[in-house]
Amino acid sequence: MKALLHKRRYSFESRTDAIAAAKLTIKKLNSKGWKYKVWDNLGWHFNVYRGPLRMGFHWGNYSSLLSNDACVGGEMYWTDTFRSPDPNEVVDHQIELAKAHVDRCLMAIVKALGVKSISVNLEENYEEIF
Repeated sequence: MKALLHKRRYSFESRTDAIAAAKLTIKKLNSKGWKYKVWDNLGWHFNVYRGPLRMGFHWGNYSSLLSNDACVGGEMYWTDTFRSPDPNEVVDHQIELAKAHVDRCLMAIVKALGVKSISVNLEENYEEIF
């Protein structure tokens, strides 16, 4: 099974192999609730997603993006080139980027309102988002 996620692999020979690689990726992840999608485009590919966070695998590394559409892509919130053979590192990296983005947005709102601070409870709806 581990040979499915080989460093020199860009795509998979069969739908079955792509599904097996997606399931193996999901097993590696520390968080629950991940789903997968496979498709054929000059070889079989997969991505795994949880809410708006989507992750793919190419050439021995995972990469990810956050968008307003979990599976298709939709509007990406930023472009990031971070890659790692560990999918958990990729997830952690995207979450840190998201937190920094939220911080910048909150500072812009504070400045636009001319106040010293605002209070936001992100934990309240966290489970609905992810």
